[in-house]
Amino acid sequence: MEIKALIKFLKLVMIITLIYTLITTNFAIRAFLIVVEVIFIIIFYKVKNI
Repeated sequence: MEIKALIKFLKLVMIITLIYTLITTNFAIRAFLIVVEVIFIIIFYKVKNI
């Protein structure tokens, strides 16, 4: 149950960071958000595989 809630939260964060990446024009912020996005995807797949 907690893992499902965590996955929902991660999906929400991923959507928010993706929207911010599309909106922002600052390349430093965009690069940071892309890194965060990749980290969340890695965490998401590791949680999914357990």
